[in-house]
Amino acid sequence: MVEPVICDDGFTYDRQTIEAHFQSELETDYRQQNQFTSPMTGDIITNSLLHNRNVEMQIVESLEERNMSVLDEDIEKWHRRREQRRESRTARDKEGRNKEEQQERPQPDIAAPIQQEEQPSAERVRVDRTVTDGTILSEHDLGLSVTLCNEDERCSLHYASLVGVGNVPRCMVACCAKRLDNDNDWCARCGRLACSRCLEFHVTEYSALNPNQLQSICFECVTQIIDVMGDTGTEGQVRAFISNVRLRRYNDSLTQRAIELQDYQVKMNAKAQFGPGLLELREEIRRMERAKDEMQVQSQGADAGSQNSFRSIAECEEVCAVLTRHYNDLMERGCPEQDEEGQIRYIAAISAITDRLERAQLTLLEMRSRPSEVRSSGSRNTVSCFDGIDGGDSFDNLESICEQLRMQYIDLRRSEVPADEFSQIAHIEAISEVSARLEDAERKLVESRSNRTSTERIDLEDPVILDAIGVRDNEWPLPFDLSYPTARMENQLDLLRGALAQQLGVSQQKYDDEYRQRRQVLTERHNRLANEMRHIQGA
Repeated sequence: MVEPVICDDGFTYDRQTIEAHFQSELETDYRQQNQFTSPMTGDIITNSLLHNRNVEMQIVESLEERNMSVLDEDIEKWHRRREQRRESRTARDKEGRNKEEQQERPQPDIAAPIQQEEQPSAERVRVDRTVTDGTILSEHDLGLSVTLCNEDERCSLHYASLVGVGNVPRCMVACCAKRLDNDNDWCARCGRLACSRCLEFHVTEYSALNPNQLQSICFECVTQIIDVMGDTGTEGQVRAFISNVRLRRYNDSLTQRAIELQDYQVKMNAKAQFGPGLLELREEIRRMERAKDEMQVQSQGADAGSQNSFRSIAECEEVCAVLTRHYNDLMERGCPEQDEEGQIRYIAAISAITDRLERAQLTLLEMRSRPSEVRSSGSRNTVSCFDGIDGGDSFDNLESICEQLRMQYIDLRRSEVPADEFSQIAHIEAISEVSARLEDAERKLVESRSNRTSTERIDLEDPVILDAIGVRDNEWPLPFDLSYPTARMENQLDLLRGALAQQLGVSQQKYDDEYRQRRQVLTERHNRLANEMRHIQGA
């Protein structure tokens, strides 16, 4: 590729190759003038070509840095062909300018300046900064000079707040409608307020004394400008590039933003609909776990000294854990100071729990000392709350898991370290396991909160943002007889609404399935606890 150019279809070709393609289609004698087919897509396009300076510079840099496996003599041939084409193009452009000057020279037609004077301000567009002069435009510079409005024609912030949905100033670009805070400015062409995202397009003043001073205009003004630009020559090339590259990239980002806003609102609606029921079910599970612990103490505590009352080491460890937890609760509660009967009951409860705990620990030592027993130290379900109580890694579920793991970690740290060696090892392993899982859950919670913050930074707190998209104020007088919306603006709005309608059902199904799965996991947990409690009562 010696001279890369961009065609109307947005693809880059070698100039000689694409011109040969256009010439071959003309020779077939069935193509109309300026109606050709794209080699890549087959769509109808014009023969307008825009020199792609960026691709050319990349080829030159790759050749100079030897990033491509090319012989030196091939590199010299490439540079010679490049210079020959550049000289040929310069001579052709010079010949074209001479012909234009000769056509304008014959008689001093006074109608020409009158026609220039009568040209509407909204249609004054000039291409004066292109890549053909050897310079590379900045990322947001369109390379155009257009008519701009005066400062006294700008819309006020007070007016924008009156017409904005929710009585707040909003970006007056209909497809955006973002609530304006400090991130806003005026469009230098239509004078309306817009956010910085919609003002990323830069032009210069058509009749400015300093043609290098860039001004920001909004997306809708760019669509109006390309509607009045010609579709041939250099102007047609610039028009095709702006339409197929700059505006397409902006439209994609605007559509993605609107989809994220809609997805978040669907998520909040699902949380409001299903969240209270899940919270109630989760609290019921916590109450059942506490009731189960009480029943285990009552049913097995009295017989804790009998080795035959336990079917396995794991069951004995569970009883020891329950008794230890109750002992710690009584110690934290403390003995009543002024209630004598309460003091007697407290001392009796402490003695009973201590006696049961000692007998259960002795039984555990005897069971572990038997070689036929399968030792299962550390098998006690110290992290049952982490084993899928909510069935997902959502933000709310992670918060609940972290809270319960912190409670278990505190309980283990406050509990008395057993005297025997095997129990000490099991105790240390339980603390290590809970600590590791708590650390992992907190790390996931921080990552989830970070992702949530980065997503919510685009007006997620605005409850009427989706209703505001598409609302347009037609009362504000636009300068030099601009008339918005144009057909192109309405088409873009229809495409945005179509994308939102298509994605709405996907988002609703996604969050309905998520909450249905979480409820199913909680229900299974609830039923399992109910069966265990009935088994304890029957025993």
